[in-house]
This record gives sequence, C-alpha cells and structure tokens, in this order.
Amino acid sequence: MNLFDAIIAFFVYAFLGWVCETIYVSVGKRHFVKRGFLYGTICPIYGFGALAVLYVLDPYTYYPPLIFILGVVVTSTLEYVTSYGMEKIFHLRWWDYSTYKFNLNGRICLKNSIMFGIMALVLVYGIHPEVVELIKSLPDVTKYVLTGLLIGIFITDTTFSIVHALDINKALQRVDELKDKIGSDAELLAKQVNENIQNVREQISDKTIKASNRYSKRLEHFKESYPSLKPMIEEHRLKALESIIQTLKDANLPLTKKEKKKKR
Repeated sequence: MNLFDAIIAFFVYAFLGWVCETIYVSVGKRHFVKRGFLYGTICPIYGFGALAVLYVLDPYTYYPPLIFILGVVVTSTLEYVTSYGMEKIFHLRWWDYSTYKFNLNGRICLKNSIMFGIMALVLVYGIHPEVVELIKSLPDVTKYVLTGLLIGIFITDTTFSIVHALDINKALQRVDELKDKIGSDAELLAKQVNENIQNVREQISDKTIKASNRYSKRLEHFKESYPSLKPMIEEHRLKALESIIQTLKDANLPLTKKEKKKKR
C-alpha cells in the first residue's frame, strides 16, 4: 500500500474497531454505549493496531500460529503504552483491568490479549485482502479528496477531545480549590457574621452546585465511553463534598437536610 492507501486503511480499521467495541460493550450493558476517546465514530488505537500488525507481521503470514502469538504481543504492547501515555498526559486511568485475572498493572489482561490475537488472524487472512481490493478500486482523485477530508475531521475531533479531556483535570482542581476556599470562608464568616449564616449557606450551596454541574457536563462523554473513569471521578467529588460538610460542621454552620442525608 502507498501512503494514501495506508491512511484510508487506518480509518477503515479505526471505524471497524469502534463498531466492535460499541457492540461488545452495548450488549454487555444492555443499552447503547458509544465507545472511544474521540467524539466521532472511530477508535484510533484500532487503526494503529491494525497497521502495526499488518506491517510488522507481514513476513510471517505463512505461519498462522506465529501471527496469533505476535498479534497478541504487538497489540498488547500498544494497549499498554497507550494506557500509560494517556495516564501521564491526563492524570487519569482511562481503563482498568485490575479485576480481571492475569492482568498487568491493570493496563492489559490475558482475556483481551487473546481476543486481539484472534482479531489479528481475522485481519490478516480475512478482512485486509478485501479492504486492499476496495481501496485499490478507488480512483486516485477520490483517494486524495477522501484522505484530506478524513484527516481534517480527525484533527478537529482530536483537538476538541484532548481539550475537553484536559478540562477534567482543571475541573477536579477547581473542586479542590472550591473545597479549600469554602473551608476558609466558612470559618471566617461564621466568626465575624454569625447573624448571616443563612446567606453564607446559600452562597456555599450555589457555588458547590455550579462547580459540580460545570465539570459533570464536560465529563459526560468520557464517563460513558470509559466506565472506569466514573467511580474515580465520583470518589473525588464525594471526598470534596465530605470535606466541605465537615468544615461547615466545625464552623458551627447548620447542615441542610440534603447534606445530612449525603453524610449518612
């Protein structure tokens, strides 16, 4: 394949990977779950994984068992490196296989690695030959236009997704800052303006709700696509709220019914 063929193949496999992921997870959850880091209908890791398998394993296509073994190694390595890199960049664990048997640091697990090995066999001997024929049948002008269009959409989607993912850290930091600020403000106001306790309560509640809603909206896509993010985020928010409640209690501010219920 030339460069344009390889780029189109990348997007084909990224889309097929997204379809497989979405179907697999949606069947297990019994409702539609859109998978992937991007907002569009592709999972780039599958595109890169497919090309890595095809180019690295091309000399060994005469021996299927070796394709399976090397397919497991190549795809598992890619998944591990991707997990590590995304955690370092965004300071969040996007997927976690710690509850699976035979996992490595929760980043990869034997079950998925075996599935990837099987997919490598299907890719090399079944899907790729058909994809190559399909791409070769396209006129050169169509390839150029399609490649440019796909790359443009991909760059735009990736930019928005990265910015929104980075907002996760900003939002969580704001919750922490809010927690600290409310703590100091609550103690000061409780001592200086005891008669305005109710006004303080309303201000604090309003700030807390606004901060919570702000970052919840930003995270909705990622929490749905990566279920392991949700408990991590909710735990962080719960700890912040518990800290706020404790600060208010120490400052002799009365708890609302909602906070008392939350505390239980």
